[in-house]
Amino acid sequence: MGARTELLVSADLMYRGYDVFRALSPSCNCDLVIFKNGEIVRVEVRTGYKNLRGDISYNKPPPDRSDVIAVWVHGQNKIVYINARSKETIDL
Repeated sequence: MGARTELLVSADLMYRGYDVFRALSPSCNCDLVIFKNGEIVRVEVRTGYKNLRGDISYNKPPPDRSDVIAVWVHGQNKIVYINARSKETIDL
């Protein structure tokens, strides 16, 4: 699901007005780099699942690898953006 999820997130970010650059190397530090209004942001993409309590669970990326974690919630066709440092949900 990795490549599919990255493409879904890329399309959403382009819809939001970002220039999106996707990593070609499997050993890159992040999956996407986005650019808007002079700001460059590193994005790590994950597939997430809603648990029975309604929380979204996903594999956490290594620290300092990204500025934003984009989680595509499987089965809900929803993307949640999370600040990688504060772990708070953000609106891009």
